[in-house]
Amino acid sequence: MSKFMGNKWKKKTMANDLKIMAIMRGTGHTHKEIADKLGLTQQTISNRFQKLKKRAEENGVDNTLSEILLGGCEYENMRLIGLVLMRLQKDTEWWSNHYQTNAHWLIQRLWQLCNTESEDELEMTKKIVMASLPHFAESYGFDLEKYVKYEKGE
Repeated sequence: MSKFMGNKWKKKTMANDLKIMAIMRGTGHTHKEIADKLGLTQQTISNRFQKLKKRAEENGVDNTLSEILLGGCEYENMRLIGLVLMRLQKDTEWWSNHYQTNAHWLIQRLWQLCNTESEDELEMTKKIVMASLPHFAESYGFDLEKYVKYEKGE
């Protein structure tokens, strides 16, 4: 293994260890429990926590924890992560609006079914709903075929 790869592996392992240390300590584990988990000595854990404390005093607790929990990401990587999170939020909003729009449409059709007196309009609304129902069921993760079999006693 080249020296570069060795250093890269060591940095990745150290970043992972720091993440585990921060999480375990934050959830009440002792230095001994953390050392046992990571296969290190209690003294090593204590030294690392002293360095983390110093870093937190210099850079702020939030920045230090963010750096640890993001695995030592540099600014550009953090910016990229932020952009990805913004995109996910927009996608989530789109899906939420999509489902809300679908639900509104379905509620309107159900109301029409219950309140339409004209046989022709009733038949037309039933056809529209029946044609749309498989798509709605699928988009909501509902097994329509299984439900139909149950209703028919199959």
